[in-house]
Amino acid sequence: QNNNPDAYTRLILDVLRGRQGSFVRNDELERSWEIFTPLLHEIEEKATEIRPHSYKYGSNGPLQRQEFLKSVVGGSEYEVEKPNTTTTTTRLDGNMVSSL
Repeated sequence: QNNNPDAYTRLILDVLRGRQGSFVRNDELERSWEIFTPLLHEIEEKATEIRPHSYKYGSNGPLQRQEFLKSVVGGSEYEVEKPNTTTTTTRLDGNMVSSL
C-alpha cells in the first residue's frame, strides 16, 4: 500500500496549506505569454523552414549547438556539466576530453 499522495492531491494540499511554490503568479504568467506568443507565431509562420537538428544519443547535441555556443562564449572549447557524471570538455573539432 502506497501512502504517498498523487500529484493532484499534493497540489490541493499545497493550496490548502497556503504553499505557493508550485504555482505561477499572474504577472509571471502574463509576462511569459508576452515573451512566448510572438515566438510561437513565428514558429507557426515558418513551420516549413524550422526543423530540429539530428544528433547522436548521448552526445553534446547537434553541431549547430556547438557553433552557437562558440559564437556566444567564444574560445575553442567550453564546459558541459552532465549531472552525476564527469565534466566533459567538448572541443570545437568534436573531440571530447573528460575529467573527474
